[in-house]
Amino acid sequence: MNNSGLEGVGIYKVWGIGSRDWRRKRGMRRASEARRAEREGEEEARMNADERGRAEDAVEGAGVDMAGAKLTIRLIGMTPNAVDVVYSACRQCYSPAFAGDEFRPDASVQGMKKKEALIRKVVASGHESPLEHVSMTFAIRGISRSCSLQLVRHRLASYSQQSQRYVNMEDFGYVIPPTIEGDKELREMFVATMEDIRQKYHRIVRALNGKGMKGELANQDARFILPEASETKIVVTMNCREMLHFFSVRCCNRAQWEIRRLANEMLRVCKEKLPSIFGEEAGAKCQKLGYCPEGPKNTCGKYSLKEELMR
Repeated sequence: MNNSGLEGVGIYKVWGIGSRDWRRKRGMRRASEARRAEREGEEEARMNADERGRAEDAVEGAGVDMAGAKLTIRLIGMTPNAVDVVYSACRQCYSPAFAGDEFRPDASVQGMKKKEALIRKVVASGHESPLEHVSMTFAIRGISRSCSLQLVRHRLASYSQQSQRYVNMEDFGYVIPPTIEGDKELREMFVATMEDIRQKYHRIVRALNGKGMKGELANQDARFILPEASETKIVVTMNCREMLHFFSVRCCNRAQWEIRRLANEMLRVCKEKLPSIFGEEAGAKCQKLGYCPEGPKNTCGKYSLKEELMR
């Protein structure tokens, strides 16, 4: 496939804008890093941020200590010929040709390099609508109900979550926060509370069974005492554009530790599967902006503030 259909419709101009933006952002990132290195006390701030990250993300890769469960993320579905689909969508925007005629899956090294190069340039220009045509589906287990409540706030996605009504939760697992896990007294108190809730859940279910309420009829009322720490399982589908937004918010150090851990694991998989979409700028918004947009009270110190770069 040649690029003749792109000439005269401004694609190279769009690429140029994207290239200039990329160079500008790269320059801002480098300036930010230089300013950060020179700023008095920055080393201490960075060490504090790293220590906080290690404490909160101690579960990276291995998972948080849970009762019989740990974080597991498995990609179970993805749009077939994903690169070809996004490439055709990009071409359709700037070419008089019909994408249906131009769509020719090509797995050769040369063909993939050409398509991925176009995708990177178009995405760098800020044109992300072609990414909406590709979605990824993850099966997730080992997160708390509390974490899932944050996850489902991302509305441009589809969710199928384990029901506490149709599934008996007498053997529920639970997530222990790292701050509690690292304190012997707090951990013992936490675990004792979880086991007390488990026993009382069991007693309530049995009492309701005695009243003739079986299965879901008993579960739906007994579940009211279950903790937010209780482990859940969920299937999540997002298109790639929404995924980038999800990562920009949830990979930030300001995000709560559990959903940040989840987002980082999902991002790792996305980078492996679709590197042309989830490139080096994918992740917390500061990585793309080149500065921290959170303000002086909320910054983690990893990047300089925008105000500092504009002085």
